[in-house]
Amino acid sequence: MSETLLLEATTMNGIEAAVGCLDDLRRLFAERTAELVTVVLESAERFGAAWPVCVKAVASGQTERIHALRDVLHGALLHRLGALRQAARLAGMAAALEGKEVAGSERLPGAIANLERLHSRVFEQWRTAEDLEDLAAADYPLSAAQLEAVAAKYPPPASWYEEEDMKFAPAE
Repeated sequence: MSETLLLEATTMNGIEAAVGCLDDLRRLFAERTAELVTVVLESAERFGAAWPVCVKAVASGQTERIHALRDVLHGALLHRLGALRQAARLAGMAAALEGKEVAGSERLPGAIANLERLHSRVFEQWRTAEDLEDLAAADYPLSAAQLEAVAAKYPPPASWYEEEDMKFAPAE
């Protein structure tokens, strides 16, 4: 056998080993990305559940304590948004490498949208303790029975029924 053929045979063994190593890396990347997707989705869900807790705390008179946490909460939200976006990018790469979607990655766009809505609806509006109270009041969970009780206790003034200027009348 000539030296060229021997060298070619040796080189092929090295190529096969390199390809095998790359396949292992591809699988490892996909596995780690799937783990990341799970972790960031859980984190985003837990964070989304924090706002109702803040609303109830404000309702119980803890406005100043919650307001003092605003910057920390805002930073945590932005951090989670960044992690979700990064996970979505990596999941796209892993899907391209594996030829199939990463488990849970279909939930990433919804989780990103939820935190973006929370950001724009709450954190872009919340600058002061008064802002926080207004936002919390708007989101305070009342049942239909509780709303009816409030309406019965605080009926609209009679002058409202006498007004001829219907500000919310349908357009003609």
